[in-house]
Amino acid sequence: MKLNEIFQVTYGNKLDLNKLERRSRAAGGISLVGRSQKNLGVGATVAPIPDIEPYEAGLITVALGGTKLLSSFVQQHPFYTAQNVAVLRPLVPMTFAEKIFACIAIRSNRFRYGAFGREANRTLRVLEVPDISSFPSWVTAYDSAAFDPVIGIGSIEGWSDMEPVLSDEVVADAGFSTVSDLFQINYGHSLELNKLQCVKGGVNYVSRSAQNRGVSAKVMPVTGLSPEEPGALTVALGGSVLETFYQTEPFYTGYHIQVLRPHDPMTPEEMIYYARCIRANQYRYSYGRQANRTLKDLRIPSRESIPPWVYGSARRVVSRVRDMFSH
Repeated sequence: MKLNEIFQVTYGNKLDLNKLERRSRAAGGISLVGRSQKNLGVGATVAPIPDIEPYEAGLITVALGGTKLLSSFVQQHPFYTAQNVAVLRPLVPMTFAEKIFACIAIRSNRFRYGAFGREANRTLRVLEVPDISSFPSWVTAYDSAAFDPVIGIGSIEGWSDMEPVLSDEVVADAGFSTVSDLFQINYGHSLELNKLQCVKGGVNYVSRSAQNRGVSAKVMPVTGLSPEEPGALTVALGGSVLETFYQTEPFYTGYHIQVLRPHDPMTPEEMIYYARCIRANQYRYSYGRQANRTLKDLRIPSRESIPPWVYGSARRVVSRVRDMFSH
């Protein structure tokens, strides 16, 4: 269906932060949602504006321009909007999980646009997204507890932009660990691909790419050098910083790749979950600031904080894919 058949689409308040008074939420401040991909798009909290009623919590905001065009979030507090931000109000009742799925569906159209070139102001209303009746059954299996803000990250693939606003009390109770608390961290092989022989059916060569689980080639086995065993996470320290993947086959690594193996046994689902947790910290880095020294100290949820829906999620996905291809 077209987006405006599911949501009432409006274009927000179009406010400028430099014309507003900043005020903390504790002192009655209202969220100001901009085009950022971080912090649910909330760039600041500002003093209430006379004669302008904030939008209520629970609505969806969509960035119409900027470098993270179509960043979409369910707002957790009443809010105003800055320039080029649309507000979506469901035309029929929707659960929190359904709204999150709608955000993912909207963001999946990002490839159609270009920052500062083709923006979404005129075409957002007619973007095609799944009809609510065709949302996957597993969406409704997640109640609001599955998205508890204490997790601190968006844990389903495609939710890298989701970073809830956390109070100090919530963070204190969340049960966080550091990467080094949970994983043994080692540098990989630091091999150069141009000195290896590429061959079909060879050993996976993991680089700093964000594509194909980081596997950029298949290479001949290197004499005297054993590949890494499967069952580890690979983390790019530079390039596509913090692209993290669970490797299921033996592999070699290129430069600036660290290999993480859990101190205690973990299921593949737990490993994939932690790959997502590490990747959620990408906003801290760039081509200038890399992760060589700080990866070990990144805070991620402790094992006790892993949400229950992680367990069995791989089987649900496999079952869903089988169902799709059986029709």
